[in-house]
Amino acid sequence: EKVVLSSTITSIGDNAFKGQSSLRGFKLPDAVESIGSSAFYGVFAEGSDITDLAQINWPAKITSVSSHCFYGCTSLERIEISEDITILGSNAFAYCTSVKELKMPVDHTYTVWPFNYINSIEKIIFTPGQTGIMPDIKGNGDNYLTRWPQYDSAGSLKEVVFEEGCKNVSDSLFSTDKFTSLRLEKVVLPSTIDVVFPPPAVLSFQVFAAVLVNKTGIEWLPPWLS
Repeated sequence: EKVVLSSTITSIGDNAFKGQSSLRGFKLPDAVESIGSSAFYGVFAEGSDITDLAQINWPAKITSVSSHCFYGCTSLERIEISEDITILGSNAFAYCTSVKELKMPVDHTYTVWPFNYINSIEKIIFTPGQTGIMPDIKGNGDNYLTRWPQYDSAGSLKEVVFEEGCKNVSDSLFSTDKFTSLRLEKVVLPSTIDVVFPPPAVLSFQVFAAVLVNKTGIEWLPPWLS
């Protein structure tokens, strides 16, 4: 089923396409400024040709993703979140169980969790966002990597990439025991990042059990692997 929206539409309402699980060739008009809760709940699923969120033409005016907006969109294999999107609602991408790659700003934080029940992601790419700085979470909220291990029950996450312009990896990321459950194979660091090596002892046998590579091609092998 293919739906063509008028170029003048500025808002997609709550539950607008909920349950239309075979939607194909869908494009959002550039004029769209808001998308309601559960608008695409279960839409991009079996039978849909939408595997990358970029395929639906994410309008620049949208700065938030409402709760349950893409819940259960099991055809999605890649999600990219731009720096213009500052709010991700609760369960916005929950049960998107085919996602293999997530690309998102390093400076995003969440007081509600948008990625519940996804354990298929193999690669996370962090873009600089607006500040290039991963927040040091001390109170409410989490950055992606400190929260992720709770849901990576399949141990799928193998690679984390920090793009040029990312400036740090937060202290809370290094200090959390959650992060030690990851089984990373590769971490890619840019020349712009400021990281103190060797990492804290809590990371010593699992978290950075990987080759750290920066954009200049210099490789750093953790001493416990050398």
